[in-house]
Amino acid sequence: MSISPRIAFVGMDRQIHVSNIDGDNAKQLTISLADNPLLLWGKPDLPPKGYAWPCWSPEGDKIACFQLPSERSPEQSVEVHVVEVDGLKQYELIRTPGRIPIFMNWQPRGNGLAVLLQKDEAQLELAYCELEKLGSMRLLHQGAPLFFSWGGEGRQIFIHSGTPGSPLSNQLVVRDSMGQLPDEVFPNSPGRYCRPVCINGSIVHVEHLNGTERLLISNTVEDDSRVLLEFDGLGAIVPAKSANAVVFSSSPGSGAVPYRGATLIDLETGNGTRLTEDDLLCFMWSDSGQQLIYVRMLEEAQCLAFYSARANESPQELVRFWPSKEMLYYFHFFDQFIDSHKLVSPCGRYLIFAGHEIDTPQDSPTTINILDLRGAEPIRKLRVGSFGCFAPT
Repeated sequence: MSISPRIAFVGMDRQIHVSNIDGDNAKQLTISLADNPLLLWGKPDLPPKGYAWPCWSPEGDKIACFQLPSERSPEQSVEVHVVEVDGLKQYELIRTPGRIPIFMNWQPRGNGLAVLLQKDEAQLELAYCELEKLGSMRLLHQGAPLFFSWGGEGRQIFIHSGTPGSPLSNQLVVRDSMGQLPDEVFPNSPGRYCRPVCINGSIVHVEHLNGTERLLISNTVEDDSRVLLEFDGLGAIVPAKSANAVVFSSSPGSGAVPYRGATLIDLETGNGTRLTEDDLLCFMWSDSGQQLIYVRMLEEAQCLAFYSARANESPQELVRFWPSKEMLYYFHFFDQFIDSHKLVSPCGRYLIFAGHEIDTPQDSPTTINILDLRGAEPIRKLRVGSFGCFAPT
């Protein structure tokens, strides 16, 4: 008997809920104390709180999320909370006055979280927060842009950072999240705005050398890197671990236009298999489904569409839709979100997205939708909501 994939989603009540893909066994994990009927006696003046960006732990037993200030008290700080999926415990991990947490990703062993903070328009900070040390965080890096990936062992973290307006100052640093080991720095400047990818013990990254962008694979900082390809413009990499490969695409020039097509690159041989020639806003690889899932803008229909592509097959359109605001943000930073907030189920059969199909009014509330990638089932509209993602197991 197969187990239905689990999802976490943000409802229109701004609370985190979990359920399976049928909407059964639904449970609300977070609660705004201002809405708790048990606290009505005495009329305590508690501003209603909402939550956003549920992030599953590696074992699927916890969910991290942001607690947002209320509309009545927008000056309050955003907090990072962790909720146990059995609903028995919720605790505040950190509070960040003067900073806004904008992204987080669990340490691979589930001991803590790397949290990206927005200090001001020109400065980002990366911090590590351990579950056993509530209320404290270790500052790992500052810079802008700033992208990162956890190493496979779950202690090292690969950080691509720079200085606004000075691309030659960018660097790729390997840092110990525990603050005990010395830094390692890759010798050449990394390419613009491209997150490094750790896969099967290697690091795939982009370097800028003599005016050329090069996609490299390295085992360590000291070892000679191997060039996979050279390209122009802005590059993006997503892992394809089941194929010991990455999917790569680039946007020409300044990166203001969509990514142009996508290629599956074998990390052992360096050989590339072209998967699509379409212009892309976002793309991800399904390990179980052995397929590329990507998003296109359809200008004639003024909407977005999900597509599927496999090697040596023509791409297939899956669904046309209007996305929620959270989905648009996800698509813009998709290469950073790929590991932390999964839109494809672990079995590779289902895709989750927040929005609504184009046969509904564009100003109607967005819903949490489940799409069967095999096409055997109609789209399931679970609940009204703004964002959802699958548990990792």
